[in-house]
Amino acid sequence: MSRNPAARRLGESAAQRPGGPADGWAQAPSGLWVQLREKAIACVSTFRQVAGMPDYQGYLRHLRLTHPDWPLPTEREFYTLYVTARYGDGPTRCC
Repeated sequence: MSRNPAARRLGESAAQRPGGPADGWAQAPSGLWVQLREKAIACVSTFRQVAGMPDYQGYLRHLRLTHPDWPLPTEREFYTLYVTARYGDGPTRCC
């Protein structure tokens, strides 16, 4: 048997290794990490709104809550609707 612990671990299964799934490292994130992720997503969404960019995920959330019978647009359809609503069908300047 090899004296090198790393070489010995190569033959062990992931559940047998220290720090493996049995220790809980492969479980879904919870607690603080979930809260940080949600805050980061909210910050990015707020930044996009301030910059004038549409929020596709927010729009889908709105449609699911307030208009469940309406079809959900694809991301491409959503941006096309956004650009049309923002700039209209024609050119934005005369020249």
